[in-house]
Amino acid sequence: MYKVLGIIFILLLPWQVAGANTDRMMRIVGGNPAGQNAWPSVVAIKTTATGEVLCGGNLIHPLWVLTAAHCVQGEAAGLSYEYTPPDMVIFSGAIGLDSPKGRHMNVSRIVVHPHYNPRSGVNDLALLMLSAPLEGATMPVYANNPPPGTAATVVGWGARQANGKDGIPANYPRTLQQVSIPIVDNAVCNRPNAYGGKIQSNMLCAGLPEGGKDACVGDSGGPLMVRLNGVYRQVGIVSQGDGCARPGKYGIYTRVANYAPWIQQYAPPPYAGMPITTPDNPKMLYPGGAGGMDLAWFIGVLSAILIAFGVRMSVKRAKYCQVPPVYAADASPRKARTETR
Repeated sequence: MYKVLGIIFILLLPWQVAGANTDRMMRIVGGNPAGQNAWPSVVAIKTTATGEVLCGGNLIHPLWVLTAAHCVQGEAAGLSYEYTPPDMVIFSGAIGLDSPKGRHMNVSRIVVHPHYNPRSGVNDLALLMLSAPLEGATMPVYANNPPPGTAATVVGWGARQANGKDGIPANYPRTLQQVSIPIVDNAVCNRPNAYGGKIQSNMLCAGLPEGGKDACVGDSGGPLMVRLNGVYRQVGIVSQGDGCARPGKYGIYTRVANYAPWIQQYAPPPYAGMPITTPDNPKMLYPGGAGGMDLAWFIGVLSAILIAFGVRMSVKRAKYCQVPPVYAADASPRKARTETR
């Protein structure tokens, strides 16, 4: 049955793309290639079946990747989809998807926010637990809200062209892209010419009123980062938006600060609160340096493992993931383009 649903899903994708008003699964428009050693905490989430990039994510702890919930479950073309741990791998350690320096890690567990609503995109965040600690760079989440106008950076391997053939986003890079955009006040984002009151307090907007720079199809789950007091922290998760880089249609992100307590249940300090100093050298960028291991690192990993085992039964009782999975080679939320990016 799932195979039949998957085939139907694939056949409906072009129509879903053509008729979507708000696009889930975003990629970078108006940006530039990231530096060779920039953003070592940023990862690509791939399917194990095809190696296709589904989404982006950010390593906030040696065992945990923060991403968007709609990257792993949701609705598209009237059908439900869900990815399980065996369906995906994490690619890290390189900005180029074809780089021999990159490495793949298996996912052992997926934790979707218990109040995620796939139709509205509210509470659009999830955590992926790796099968083993990933030594190297982590980026802390920011427990406060940056003021409007703060310069932010969003990165991803998404489409660089908002309107390609038949109006479909195109020009997908093999190298990580980045673009700088300012944080936008929710009141501005809720104006009639923008989103007309649809932006909730758990969402964050960023972009330019004239458009031209934005995340786009495929950037979903990637981090929106700001540099405050000399350190970089994650303040948002690429979630949704009306088209890509359109005037007045700012990018919509999950506001990380509002979920810091929930995130830290699984990815506890010290990594949840450790700073990054500069995006130039990964060995200087992140706690412990690239491949470094110290007592704090060990304690953090041990804490995460204990917490993971301690909450596993409660996760099953809560039944976070009740949507039947759709298994098909191309049945990816990146291509579905429903209401999220």
